[in-house]
Amino acid sequence: MKGMLSAIRKKHYKLLISVAVIASLGFGMTAGLICGYNSLKCSLEDYVSSYGYPDAVITTEITPMRQRTA
Repeated sequence: MKGMLSAIRKKHYKLLISVAVIASLGFGMTAGLICGYNSLKCSLEDYVSSYGYPDAVITTEITPMRQRTA
């Protein structure tokens, strides 16, 4: 069994290295995105606690009055 694994390792060394590099890049991207999401979430919570949101929002729609034609 050891001989078989060492033969595969010697024959496909570059392939194994490239798979390891791609896997580590994928892991790094995933970890970075998760950390970025958590950072944005904390920033939003800090913003809301500092400035707050209004309890009610009043919106109005102002449209020009149309003249009626007789």
